[in-house]
Amino acid sequence: MRVLNVMWSFGSAYASIHKVHSQVLALLPEDAVVENWVLQGVPDEPGEQSCYAWQWPKWRVKPSKLKRLLQFSSHAQLRKKLDAFNPDLLLLDGIGTARLILPLLKARPTLQARVVFHGMTRLRDADIRLFHRFKEQLELVAVSKGLANQLESMIALTVFGVTTAFDPAIKQQRLFERDEARVKLGLPQLDSPVLAVISRLVPAKNIEIVIKAAELLKQRNVSFQLVIAGDGILFKDFEESIDKLGLRDYVFLMGHVNGVDALARAFDMILIPSLKEGQGLVLQEAALAGVPVLVSDIPVFREQLGEIGPYLPVKDAYAWADRIEAIVHTDNFQRIAAEQSNQLALTSVWQAFCEEWGRLLVIN
Repeated sequence: MRVLNVMWSFGSAYASIHKVHSQVLALLPEDAVVENWVLQGVPDEPGEQSCYAWQWPKWRVKPSKLKRLLQFSSHAQLRKKLDAFNPDLLLLDGIGTARLILPLLKARPTLQARVVFHGMTRLRDADIRLFHRFKEQLELVAVSKGLANQLESMIALTVFGVTTAFDPAIKQQRLFERDEARVKLGLPQLDSPVLAVISRLVPAKNIEIVIKAAELLKQRNVSFQLVIAGDGILFKDFEESIDKLGLRDYVFLMGHVNGVDALARAFDMILIPSLKEGQGLVLQEAALAGVPVLVSDIPVFREQLGEIGPYLPVKDAYAWADRIEAIVHTDNFQRIAAEQSNQLALTSVWQAFCEEWGRLLVIN
């Protein structure tokens, strides 16, 4: 079996997507041959991933109307390399990759594809026609049940909702203990609780609510430290806000941290204030590390945490500050972590992930 895995881009913003695809590819039979393509960017670190990096500019992978004629050249190059590898199955990252690659199925009626949706996306009428055109060769997969339902109503084709999961045993083996993780992060050894946001710094992640909550906690003389690990277009804006609000001694803006998931035990609590998420892998990573989370009240988190929560309004900094203050004062970190871990049942979720993807990777 020969499998071609096509990813949209390198970069820290796409790290979680690469994780998901790596988990899927690990389920292939031992004798499977895998080739990886990445359409944009370069690896953050040399040798980060064995793959072919196309390094195409944005206009080439997402052409405007004026440049769509140039796709003939792009498809010719893709077709040549596809012929050289001659795969049995394509694993495609999202709608942008699907738009570019699926037309190549026309000349390959036996080639099958699996398109993985990692978040809600704007679909054009042409996208829906593309999926219907190749529906006999295609399966559509979303990383949560709720996302699958949303997409299915738009596309009018079956979309499989497969909750992404990690192998708990392997993931936990890679975790550093609390003190060692704090040293690796360069955190001072303080008595105050350490809160964290692990996220891309983009509007959809809603991190400004947490910064506003930090200001309120400071005003109330609550003892805490807040780590923001991630990079993105809002980095400088957050840097300025932290200075303006006098939070330099409270909030540490770290930028992208390689392997931050292995350092989760450095934190007493992880905050996920997102406005929207495909699934939110940080939630699972926190639970596997025994670290409690506070999450925004959006469907994807209710799908996973049920009645446990705790859920907080996406636009209410006072609510975030109040809940953090209450948890800090009662020291309920471990109780919340235990409740969330039991609710998430990550061993069962991992088994379901393996079984469902095992079926999806079978070629008809």
